[in-house]
Formats: sequence, C-alpha cells, structure tokens
Amino acid sequence: MSEEQRAGPVPPRRADGAAPGPPSFPAGIPSSPPAPVSPAPPPRAWPGRRPPAAAGRRRRCVLVVALVLLILVVSAAGVSVLFWSALQVGQPISEEIAAADTLNLALARLPIEPSRADRELRTARRAVAQLAPSVPYIVVDRHAQVVSLRTADEVILQGICSTGSGSVLVDSLTGRRWVFETPPGVFKVNSKLKNPWWRKPDWAFVEENEPIPRNESERYDENMMGEYALGFGNGYFIHGTIYERLLGVNVTHGCVRLGAEDLERLFERAKIGTPVYIF
Repeated sequence: MSEEQRAGPVPPRRADGAAPGPPSFPAGIPSSPPAPVSPAPPPRAWPGRRPPAAAGRRRRCVLVVALVLLILVVSAAGVSVLFWSALQVGQPISEEIAAADTLNLALARLPIEPSRADRELRTARRAVAQLAPSVPYIVVDRHAQVVSLRTADEVILQGICSTGSGSVLVDSLTGRRWVFETPPGVFKVNSKLKNPWWRKPDWAFVEENEPIPRNESERYDENMMGEYALGFGNGYFIHGTIYERLLGVNVTHGCVRLGAEDLERLFERAKIGTPVYIF
C-alpha cells in the first residue's frame, strides 16, 4: 500500500498554492463551540415557609373551623326566625324557642368526655322531641301553594291555595306603605268563624282609589272570605275565596285562600290551638 493510501485523502490546495486553513463558518455563527450549560441551582429554602404537607393540613383545619362557624350561625338564625315570628304575630311560642335554644346549646357545647357528651345528646334529643307536635298540624307551603293537614306520618288532607303576592302598596297622600306577604313562621289557630264578614282595612280603599269611609258599616263585605275562616293571628286567616280560578297563584294580600271543599274539610278537622307552620 502506498504512503498516500495509508495517510488518507489529501485536502485540496488553495488557488495560490497555500495549505488549506481551518474550516470557515457562515456569518452569524460563532467559530467556537457553545459553552456548556450549567445545571439549575436547587430551589432555595426560604426561612419560615412550611412544606406542602403542612400547608395542606393547615388549609383543612381552616375549612373545618369555617364549617363549624357556619353551623352555629345557621342554628342561631333558626332561633331568630322563631323569635321574630312571635313578635310579628303576637302568639306565645316560648316552648318552641326554649326547645330550639336547648338544642343549639347542646350541639355547640358538646364536651369531649364520652359520658358527658352522651348526656348532652340525650338532652338534645328531648329538645327535638318537644319541637314535634303531638297533634295534627297545618303546613302552608308558599312556594308550592299547598295547604296540608298532617301528622308526622300521615297527610290527612291537602289542597291548592293562594298566598301573599309580595307586592307593595304606598298611599300617595299619607306615605303609608303595605307589603302583601303571608308571614313565615310558627303560629296557632286562635279563632274559627262560620260565614265570616271581611272588615276592609284602609289599604283596600287606597288600592281601589276610593276615599276611606268614616262610617264603619261601609267597611264590611259578607262575601269575600267564603263560608269559613281560621284565624292564626294579627289579622291573618285561612279562608275561602270568590276567585277560585286563581288558586295556585300567589295573589292575596297576606291571607291564605282555599277552595270551598278543601276549606270545609280543614275547618271540620282543625281545632283551636292547632299548630300552623308557614314556610
């Protein structure tokens, strides 16, 4: 084998006869190889920062505390509704308030010791039992427009009703204001009337743009309330209507209207003192 074959191919010479130089690079490309990239430094541990596991535990603790506070607020709101209903209607419901207050205290102050916790739970159960009526009671569902007479286990009767419209009337002359809403809360039947007459209040004349009469006899209407009426306080009644086509629609001025047949059955079964629950 010749020397040229052993040495490999000979690079071509330049035109001027000089030995070829190092290879050239296009413009914009460095002639030296790029510097090696150093690895990224490890994340710096800042003082005072908790690890992810500790942060997760802290978030869970905050959520638990927030949930407990929410439960206590809701319980307090329930007692406030009962108390406000008593003020609005003027009916004594101290038994319901006391039972609800006992239940709230038992839940809020449940001790860690098992024996004491068991005693508190028994007290709470007794408070719940006091809230459940022992006789048939009336339920008015303002959202479904339904009146029911029922017990804890049985619906005795049920009928379509009409409740308050929620509209507002303002007397432009005096500035007096009326809100036509059926009040929510816990009440009791305190009167039962056959062939009731409706005494028209001032708003009935303001609504019709009529002058308010000075003669008391001009206020009475013998047809508007139907054949029966059950009063549950502060001028509110469950009564009949001459507008049965509007049953199922919230169009009243605050009373609860029922059809003639449903009202008669309710009147026969409900007694003075029957609990009335409106929601």
